[in-house]
Amino acid sequence: MTGIFRGAGELRAWDDLRKSPTVPAEMGQHEGSAHHGWSSSMKVKQLVTYAAIAFVVFYLFTQPEGAANAVRGVMDGIGTGANSLAQFFNSLFTGS
Repeated sequence: MTGIFRGAGELRAWDDLRKSPTVPAEMGQHEGSAHHGWSSSMKVKQLVTYAAIAFVVFYLFTQPEGAANAVRGVMDGIGTGANSLAQFFNSLFTGS
């Protein structure tokens, strides 16, 4: 069977039904918006990224011991997670 019955004798191919709908390029854009409509959102994302980097640098210079403890805590957490994952796979494959 190459299609389905839609009514009034129309037959539509299965391939046409599987295609995802497309959104016209102009949909969702307003008068005076940027070419892609994403520039203001990208600027906000860049601003948040720069602010986060500035905060990390500020924290590193004003509280070096606190920053070292934070990094040590993250690394310990990663090590604990990796160890737990290794134990899981070890018990999975050895059955113990």
